[in-house]
Amino acid sequence: MSGLQWKPCGADRLLHCGRRRMGHVVPDSKYAGMWRVQWSDGRRSDLTNLTRAKDALARFAESEERRERGRKSHVEALPVRRKQVPATTLPEREAA
Repeated sequence: MSGLQWKPCGADRLLHCGRRRMGHVVPDSKYAGMWRVQWSDGRRSDLTNLTRAKDALARFAESEERRERGRKSHVEALPVRRKQVPATTLPEREAA
């Protein structure tokens, strides 16, 4: 996606899509070298390294942009082959 841009903000890394802030990646206060994604609703992710945290936030931003534009990803657009299940017939009852 061409509109994503990482911007440093102190120790944090902010992800912008145009003028919209998608979220940011913050260093963990207890474990050096570990990071968390700070989602726009205030929640934080589990611990991870910086590369994985940035990737998670970038993928989220891409899916949000697709959702807003009403497009599907290439995976969602693939046809699904459904298994053909033969119809079953119930045996007829004999009249008593």
